[in-house]
Amino acid sequence: MNGHTASPAGYLLDQAYFQRLLTELDKSAACRLVTTFSEETQRRLTLLSWLLSQQDWFQASLQAHALKSTAASLGALGLQRYAAKLEQACLAQSASCAWGYSRLLEPLAGRTLRRLSSLVPQRAPA
Repeated sequence: MNGHTASPAGYLLDQAYFQRLLTELDKSAACRLVTTFSEETQRRLTLLSWLLSQQDWFQASLQAHALKSTAASLGALGLQRYAAKLEQACLAQSASCAWGYSRLLEPLAGRTLRRLSSLVPQRAPA
């Protein structure tokens, strides 16, 4: 499968791309990268839900765009794809589509974050 992990979203992760990224980082930096991405993704998803409930389409589209970009930078293809769909739904002010993509992003993000974490070398105890 060319280093891709399959998911309903097409591909969950471009594993070869992520592995190349890891070769450029030390273990500590790789752990921080995944931890930061995980925290930011969870924060963004919570904020997106609130923005959608407020029908703040512009701010929701900005958050979806940021999620799309950060996911792309790590090779999280499925998350990138659905964040892009959410961004477009927000720009079109399509509440039903936006909520639908938002609901799909939550479990997809969980799977993606678990997969990323499993690929990062664990730090040795201090």
